[in-house]
Amino acid sequence: MSHHSSAARRHGKSIIIVLLACFLLAAGLMTVQYLRGKWQSAPGVSAVETDDPDVLRYNGGRYIKNDAIETVLLMGLDKFESQTGGDIGGVNGQQADMLLLLVLDRNAGTCTPLHINRDTMCTIYQLDAMGEPFMPLNGQICLAHAYGSGGRDSCRNQVRAVSELLYDMPINHYASVTMDAVGIINNLVGGVTVTVLDDLSALDSALVQGETVTLQGDQALTYVRARMGLADPTNLNRMKRQQQYLTALQQKFTQELAENDDLSRQIVTAVSDDMVSDFTVNSMNSFVDMATTYTFTPIREIAGEAVYSEDRSPEFYADEDALYQTVVDLFYLPLDAE
Repeated sequence: MSHHSSAARRHGKSIIIVLLACFLLAAGLMTVQYLRGKWQSAPGVSAVETDDPDVLRYNGGRYIKNDAIETVLLMGLDKFESQTGGDIGGVNGQQADMLLLLVLDRNAGTCTPLHINRDTMCTIYQLDAMGEPFMPLNGQICLAHAYGSGGRDSCRNQVRAVSELLYDMPINHYASVTMDAVGIINNLVGGVTVTVLDDLSALDSALVQGETVTLQGDQALTYVRARMGLADPTNLNRMKRQQQYLTALQQKFTQELAENDDLSRQIVTAVSDDMVSDFTVNSMNSFVDMATTYTFTPIREIAGEAVYSEDRSPEFYADEDALYQTVVDLFYLPLDAE
């Protein structure tokens, strides 16, 4: 293997590890109202109008499903590794406060991250004693992970909620990490520098709006997690900080990797206890091989409205047109225009 290809592989692996390990960016712990909401059936692709089941007609055009797509759902949990989970089919209290879907197009050679608002209202499920869905509820999408043991069954339940939100688009893999990993990863790269977007000085005197700060340790968690008590406490506002931090973290990883070939292994070792994934060693290696030469496109998010319910719980309602357009953009290929 050439030195160039070896370096490219290490760079690709470092990017994947960043994505698999640091996208917890956990939000503030909140009181979980698990059984709140109305019963409703799972959403379907009711907007599709076509005579051919393999062809989607949308906005005057025709589209076919892109078979070259592979997806990975990354979940950041609002818990620490030392906190215990629940039983299969029970309630564990671990919300998936950071949800990021990686959409990889093997033909185009691109990876598009889709940042999903954790407050998005949609169908979620309670699980039975076998870890299977049996009771649909309407609630924040982050609560899907709160049902089950907090392990693989909870991850699969979260995958189910995201897939149904996206009109049943398939999700091939998942990985969850806890908030312990934020400070660990942040320190392993020597700190991450950002220009503070919100006034967080009440939580950390160094985090003054407009100041340029190199975040250290749990200070990084404060930066990406805080929202309550701010001038704009919505998750939409916090997502801006999360995306800013992620971009800066990726840049710092690239710089540090040039000086430390062992950085990827160090990170994997450091956060292994904080991660749950369906990746095997072989499938991870295959995924890394596939992603090594990919171009990472700007992070996308779905437009919508952030509101508060009568009990002051934050809720986000995705704009249906924006949601549907996102699905078409990420999972379909255009045919001839009509």
